[in-house]
Amino acid sequence: MDTSTLENIAEDYISHRLQRSGMLVAKPKNDRLGTDLLVFDEINDGVKFCRVQAKGSEQANLFIKRAILERSKRKWEFVWRGFKISAPVLDDHFYSDFFAHKITLAPGDQLEVKLKIYQSKDEDTGIYSNDRYEVTEVMKHIPHITQIEILS
Repeated sequence: MDTSTLENIAEDYISHRLQRSGMLVAKPKNDRLGTDLLVFDEINDGVKFCRVQAKGSEQANLFIKRAILERSKRKWEFVWRGFKISAPVLDDHFYSDFFAHKITLAPGDQLEVKLKIYQSKDEDTGIYSNDRYEVTEVMKHIPHITQIEILS
């Protein structure tokens, strides 16, 4: 199901509510960090601002623990921010490069990705927690760097 229309409506609603409370809101052209809106109290030199992510996705560096070497919705295993997560890789361009041998993967390599995060709310506490993840775009492959021992 395409939710892009609902995502834009939610973003507009959040922007409108922030503006009504006196905040200044800007929409960045480059959503590279997953930022949907920038919020400012005032504009001056050294301004402090807040990033708002309304759509539940962000740029992330994922360490590969286990890869699925076929186009599928089977979940890879990654380490993200020190936590083990599982997510399918849904980027067809990435798989095309992989099958053309433009990319060679190994455990410990990193992928710089756009990570979609699905959350649910605990009705008793009101706390949101991450339920599942999807890698929607692979932007960069970073091979694992091994350190060599320097003999003196």
